[in-house]
Amino acid sequence: MSGVSKTVRQILNEAVNGNINNYTIKEHDKNKKGDGYLGDMCFVSLKEKHGDKYLEYVVKQALSMEEVRILHPIRGYFLNEIHFYTVVWPHFQKFQNEKLGGKAFDAIPQCVTTSSEDKHETLVLENLKFQGFQMHNKAKPLSKDQVDFIFKQYGRFHAISFAYKFFYPEEYSEISSKLTNFWRNAINTKLFREFMDNLFILSLEFLDPDEDSKVIKKYKIVSERGMEVLNEKSQYKGSYSVVLHGDCWSNNMMFKYDESDKLTDLRLLDFQFSNVGTPVSDLSYFLYSGATKEVLDDLDYYLRVYHESLTKTLHNFGCNSQNIYPFEVLKRDWKEYCKTGFGMA
Repeated sequence: MSGVSKTVRQILNEAVNGNINNYTIKEHDKNKKGDGYLGDMCFVSLKEKHGDKYLEYVVKQALSMEEVRILHPIRGYFLNEIHFYTVVWPHFQKFQNEKLGGKAFDAIPQCVTTSSEDKHETLVLENLKFQGFQMHNKAKPLSKDQVDFIFKQYGRFHAISFAYKFFYPEEYSEISSKLTNFWRNAINTKLFREFMDNLFILSLEFLDPDEDSKVIKKYKIVSERGMEVLNEKSQYKGSYSVVLHGDCWSNNMMFKYDESDKLTDLRLLDFQFSNVGTPVSDLSYFLYSGATKEVLDDLDYYLRVYHESLTKTLHNFGCNSQNIYPFEVLKRDWKEYCKTGFGMA
């Protein structure tokens, strides 16, 4: 059990909940440097000493160093994710079972147990690698098929919020209001603003003065007002809000493929930045952070893919998308709020 702290062992004892007894704990991997600056992630195997039972978990722990926690509201990030996994998502699962007799959307990993103890905030999650899921190379753009598949999944995910709010508005407000918009908070910090201002300016260096003169002219306006635009657009003022994934780029997803390399399943990871806002926040952040030019040139098609998935799921819940979130509103909101996704990307 070397390398596994006493705190983690105690939390894992809660996680197994008597499923296996007299077991050994082996830590067999850790997150790579730079993969989780807000916390440490380790992968552990629990195996019976005198039997064949074993469990595979991912343990996500908050960084405890005071100097880091002064700079970043790490406790808040972890409590936000814990609230999603222990309150919001269980309500959504129950709602799906009641209305559909099953699940319209299940692309969320199982959270086995959590700890909210100060400086020891922890989540224990199922290890999806043992179910055939894998990470995408974050340096590579996503294919058309991947974007198509992911937009459909977001349509199903957002539909739960819309339907829940339609049937149980007070309950929805109660569980979702405790999610914090940490993007908005970060945008208003000096450290983040200076960092982003530099990136906006640096991005101009990748444009060719001769070939991209028109783009440079337009982008200079963005680079000069980038943080103001981000701050403004991070505050959704419309009435078509949902619970968002929040930090939705390819590194916060895992994919499963069949023998012919066709994408068959997906899991969304990391809900520390989950909050309530326009669906465009999730969609634009995801699209601009990892799509090819070919995909970006076909934006209207992918918005329709998303909305058709949303419409179908809402219909299964007994709701009409034309009343709840018309396609025309999605297009209008995109023009208004996609700048958040562009800026973050």
